[in-house]
Amino acid sequence: MSSNQSEYLTEEEVEKLEVTCRFCDSEIRIKGLAEHIGNEYPKDLTQN
Repeated sequence: MSSNQSEYLTEEEVEKLEVTCRFCDSEIRIKGLAEHIGNEYPKDLTQN
């Protein structure tokens, strides 16, 4: 086992990633995803 970290992304790479929100199908930068979900679906995620 080598100890390189190739499976991990750098912060710069993370900032460039975009994902599709499974709830509303909008494409969002991954760093904004938590905020997006908190804004769009606060009741769904906090009142379980």
